[in-house]
Amino acid sequence: MERRIEFTSDIYKNYLHQPSHLYIQNGTWIITASTYQKMNIFRERYELTMLQKTIFESAYEFRWQLRAWAIFSNHYHLIAVSDEHSSSIDAFIASIHRKSASLINQRHTLPGRQVWYRYWETLLTHQKSYLARLKYVMENPVKHGLVTVASDYPWCSARWFSKTASPKFSSNVNRFKIDSVKVIDNF
Repeated sequence: MERRIEFTSDIYKNYLHQPSHLYIQNGTWIITASTYQKMNIFRERYELTMLQKTIFESAYEFRWQLRAWAIFSNHYHLIAVSDEHSSSIDAFIASIHRKSASLINQRHTLPGRQVWYRYWETLLTHQKSYLARLKYVMENPVKHGLVTVASDYPWCSARWFSKTASPKFSSNVNRFKIDSVKVIDNF
């Protein structure tokens, strides 16, 4: 999984906001997105399910492979992989935000309300970094005090992971300590 990346000025795209998002075609990313003013917008089970479905549909449409996810009322975390056939990370996230904002605003009868604030992404270039963040995302519902066992939280990949990952890989991921993992998560 380790690879070297040469950073040149053409990798960066100029934006009016800071920090600029990094554009690399192939990679594994941890992505965190926050609602505007960290408002708890996706409060009900149906709304969380709708957001999860929107994330899955956008991943399929833009050819991103999800490795882990945790979805909450005011933010979400994803571990996602792009390849040469994937759309840009901006297009992928914009699709999630545009579609979910439209659906939730229709549901709440609040047309035009700003739902999403921004997202942050980090390219994961080392195996240990990937595995630690994979566990971090799946354990996030426990961190936020929503459940005591991550696989009990319906809008998280922990249950899916426990059923589909090989025992060796699952054991490898579960050995990682996540208390020092740095992820924007002050929600």
